[in-house]
Amino acid sequence: MSHAIESERPSIPVLEQHAFTYSDGSFTCMGLCRMTEDELRELTMEPNADTVTAEARSIWEGNINKIVTTQFLEAQLQFYGENYYPYPAMRRVSLNMLRQAVVAGKCHQVPERIRKIEAEMRNKYEPLLEKYQSDLGVWELSKAQQEAAPGLSTEMALDEARCDSPDTEMKMEVVSQVSEEPANNQVATHIPPSNNNSTLPVVERSRFTYTNGQFTSNGVGPGQ
Repeated sequence: MSHAIESERPSIPVLEQHAFTYSDGSFTCMGLCRMTEDELRELTMEPNADTVTAEARSIWEGNINKIVTTQFLEAQLQFYGENYYPYPAMRRVSLNMLRQAVVAGKCHQVPERIRKIEAEMRNKYEPLLEKYQSDLGVWELSKAQQEAAPGLSTEMALDEARCDSPDTEMKMEVVSQVSEEPANNQVATHIPPSNNNSTLPVVERSRFTYTNGQFTSNGVGPGQ
């Protein structure tokens, strides 16, 4: 596949607000997901030496060293509306704060303020996702067209895909009369004169033309 067409692939939208991120249905803080109260208790609370096996304690110590990082602590504290200390040297302070929050029941549910932030970001994300899905559909069609016709340029493949996509102006519904003069770079649609009783609509954009299922550039089709 052409590297050029691959480079045109749309990226999944990412919405950021302070330390929080919403993307592809996931609400994260500092790139991390929110842990539940039970998960935080298991990860941060030191197991009872009288009831836990040496193997279980070894696993806990490994988890707290590998998973419970400064970034992890800061993210979980923000998820539950707690203050945090953004300095690596204060990791133990942040760990103690999170432990205290768990014991006090502050991690039993997400604060209203944080839920509101997530809801607002989700609403703002919906139109971004719709545009991404539309752009991705055009890109996938252009990729298939370029693979079917290796001589097709990336620009032409993308423009042809936009013609074939129902979400683009070039796939507009056929009109029965000449449209108004379009502005620069907009799509023009007109019905050319015909010697017979039937007329075929023509969609034009820049040097590209789409009519009767054929896509051409300056009158030349793919592979010609």
